[in-house]
Amino acid sequence: MKRTPDRGDVSIMVVLMVAIVIGGASVIFDGALKLIAERRASNVAEGAARAAVDSAVASGGLSAIAARQAAIEHAGALGVPSSRVDVTFPTPTTVLVTITQPVDPVFTGSLFNDARAQGRARWEYG
Repeated sequence: MKRTPDRGDVSIMVVLMVAIVIGGASVIFDGALKLIAERRASNVAEGAARAAVDSAVASGGLSAIAARQAAIEHAGALGVPSSRVDVTFPTPTTVLVTITQPVDPVFTGSLFNDARAQGRARWEYG
């Protein structure tokens, strides 16, 4: 049997391809986690903004204090701490709620250790 100098090249290529596939899959998985967190933050922001406007409907006008409290309470009921809820009023009849959540990457933690997901919602009163 004649030996060729290419012996073992296939196994090196297989190892490299497996490493590339695993690396790509981990980036895709962590990216999906971030997308899920952004969707959740957006949904919570939407509900919190709606709750803020609903508080205005109940009280007969948009009160910044009551609207902010209603938004924070709604987000809190969904597990979002008040420190991650930002309620602003761009106009006297508009509520803008921003939810910022940290994302903990499973595989790419050392690459994206400050990953955040953000969701925003704007509701008009009246």
